Amino acid sequence: MGTRERRDRSDSFDRKLSGLFISALEASTILEKSIALAAVGGYGRGELSPGSDLDLLIVHDGSAHEEQLAQFANALLYPLWDSGIPVDHAVRTRTQTRETAQQDIRVAMGILDIRTLEGNVDLVNAVAADVAEDWRKNSKRNLSQLRASSYERAERSGELAFLLEPDLKEARGGLRDINALRAIAQSGEDVALDRLSSAESLLANVRDVLHGVSGKGRDQLLLTEQDRVAAEMNFIDADALMLEVARASRAVDYVMDLTWHRIDSSKSRGIFKKSKSEPLGKGVIALNNEVTIDSSADILIDSGIGLRAAAIAAQRGLPLSVDACISLAEGFSPISTPWPRSSREDLVTLIGAGSAMIRVFEALDQEGIIERWIPEWGHVRFLPQRNVLHRHTVDRHMLETAVRAAKLTRTVHRPDLLLVAALLHDIGKGFPDKDHSDYGEELIRPLALRMGFPDLDAQVLALLVKQHLLLSSVATRRDLDDPATIEYVTSLVSDPQVLELLHALSIADGEATGKTAWSNWKAGLVADLVNRCTIALTGGTGIAPAEQLELTPQQLSRLDN
Repeated sequence: MGTRERRDRSDSFDRKLSGLFISALEASTILEKSIALAAVGGYGRGELSPGSDLDLLIVHDGSAHEEQLAQFANALLYPLWDSGIPVDHAVRTRTQTRETAQQDIRVAMGILDIRTLEGNVDLVNAVAADVAEDWRKNSKRNLSQLRASSYERAERSGELAFLLEPDLKEARGGLRDINALRAIAQSGEDVALDRLSSAESLLANVRDVLHGVSGKGRDQLLLTEQDRVAAEMNFIDADALMLEVARASRAVDYVMDLTWHRIDSSKSRGIFKKSKSEPLGKGVIALNNEVTIDSSADILIDSGIGLRAAAIAAQRGLPLSVDACISLAEGFSPISTPWPRSSREDLVTLIGAGSAMIRVFEALDQEGIIERWIPEWGHVRFLPQRNVLHRHTVDRHMLETAVRAAKLTRTVHRPDLLLVAALLHDIGKGFPDKDHSDYGEELIRPLALRMGFPDLDAQVLALLVKQHLLLSSVATRRDLDDPATIEYVTSLVSDPQVLELLHALSIADGEATGKTAWSNWKAGLVADLVNRCTIALTGGTGIAPAEQLELTPQQLSRLDN
């Protein structure tokens, strides 16, 4: 299992095909200089998995008749078919190959990895040169088609990192995306291919073992096969395997997202326009449609610059540059404990940015910066949830919950507590023999104090984490007309404003989990329960509605500085 085994497997088929080519040529009247056999796609790269097809191209100069070519192809391929070896082949002239590649992006991408097996090398080299030239010359059209096909594939196959039974090749963040990134690089665009080597190795190795375990060429890693694949690869269990799969696929997805952003930014600037930096805050600038760290900033002295840059990037809907994240990681300076108010507000500003926050958070997480700010994050990072109700890893689920909580900040009096609770509500997951809500309560209180929250706020956050499942559970399992039900909830949550926060957190958590866990029916029951409890706690007067922005005036002013 590994690159060497895939190369050895490819070499073995090279030798077999070489012999078959020579035999087929001897049995035909075709001249050797008129024809060649080439490997394309994964086989062309020498990356054959146990269940991979042999992708072959028979190139000829047009001098042979169709009947001669058919006899030659049959003599070459029938021994493979008779052996049950899957083959995908085409027979074309140089001109036909070029025309087909111009019309079909999949053909073009396969030929970008073409490799001669036998016959006239010049024919194959000419085909390779034609397709490479056209790929670069027509890069605008090709990349547009490639992008559209990638999005369609992601819509069809989902995101590899967050699926219970992912397709290692076709899902977003999978092996097909790595091949797409190589093709983008061959068009002349800047692609961070060096960041993909470990991810590609892991995903390819898992695919190899899956083919061996299942005895099939299928690339979907089913739940029933994950334990066996994990054992074959010496992982402790399937969860450990899927954690590494999630880590790898998110690295791929991050590079893909970054690549498209840079391509878009390059187009918007134009070829001859010189980029100008725009100051956004202390030590933070915008450059090439990205937020980055000013070269004059001292990261070692300004420990809050990372959160400040992240908050600004998320609020402006811009990515945080890879260079900035690398600089922050290499020159990391811990934030003082407790955090200064400015850093705490920057964190809240980052979380409150909505969906734009995820890309910024992911960039920081790829460099390991998040867990250096919040060490507790390291345990849930990429942690899989082998549960049909959950569609995301633990860390991504908490980010998705925070995104939905950001839409509810106008409904609560303390949006900062809602956002932080949403980001960290499942921080206690993944510890054997520990209830994640109870253990989350233990973890969140000292963490909140380190962040500089007052003790009373830390207590509220601890309560929110401990009871984040309370309202959904009670609303769907107990009789709301029974006074004992209302008494039970209000005995656990006795402050109307905390109940308000818990209600918003329940909605955000449920929506982030998915339709199987949250429905209009459940939302209605929870709202009814909260209303009854609020009346009980306030003597029927209720609480005044919250009228405030997602960000405090201080946070907004910091973004304008």
